Amino acid sequence: CYGLAMEDCAGECGGSAVEDVCGECAGDGSNCLGDFNLDGELNILDVLELINYIVFDESELLSDGDINQDGAINVGDVVALVYMILNGDGDGLARGIATTNATLFYGNGMLTYESDGNVAGIQLEVIGNYSITTDYLPAGWSMASSESTILIFSQDGSALESNMLFEYTGEMNIESAIVADWYGSEISITSINLPEEFALMPAYPNPFNPVTNIEFALPVDTKVSIEIYNIMGRLVETLSTDEYRAGNHSIPWNANAQSSGIYLVKMSTDAFSDYQKIMLMK
Repeated sequence: CYGLAMEDCAGECGGSAVEDVCGECAGDGSNCLGDFNLDGELNILDVLELINYIVFDESELLSDGDINQDGAINVGDVVALVYMILNGDGDGLARGIATTNATLFYGNGMLTYESDGNVAGIQLEVIGNYSITTDYLPAGWSMASSESTILIFSQDGSALESNMLFEYTGEMNIESAIVADWYGSEISITSINLPEEFALMPAYPNPFNPVTNIEFALPVDTKVSIEIYNIMGRLVETLSTDEYRAGNHSIPWNANAQSSGIYLVKMSTDAFSDYQKIMLMK
């Protein structure tokens, strides 16, 4: 090179090639994907860097954090990075069953889940004044939490052993949730805030003709009996004797075979019983 010209990283005089974040000349940063501390290896230190970025916003990622290339940095990338680390020897990770649907149940100091496959990680964005007191994660799983974010993931490829994830005190509301499996599946997620107590809600519509809906709330899983009596106290129909999950439920009653008048709805469980009047007007 002569004069003010300088060689670029490829040795070309006046060239424009520069080193990427991985130290590769004219590279695009892909060769150190996930190597957030740029030590030339993928290991738990890189996982911790990524978690600190997601949960605590305490680190500046030195390479692309969007491991699964979905346009966002979240628990899906943590799971993808763990998979890269565990699969580094080429033996292959037993990924279990792919997940398509997951439901999170929270309230009454508990967070539980259900899914139709093997879950590898969960991220919650939450609000409220809460404190996690006990977790039920098996060995090989880890949890990191801040005031607004809770991240749970497998470090070793193992599966969750219990539907109960953790217990907490105070108030916690889930604003959004992400569930990841080892396949990078698109997972449909439902979050259900559990009722604090048993309740038989007002039937709707009431008065009705001929169908009304009987709604009730359960703070725990339990068997529920819903019965309909006429004004003389005679049982005219049993709508349910089934086991229900904690949550809010609704059962329709079609009274087409009954005559106009006042009826009583009775709800009973092992720990609760209540009645309400409804009016059929034909």
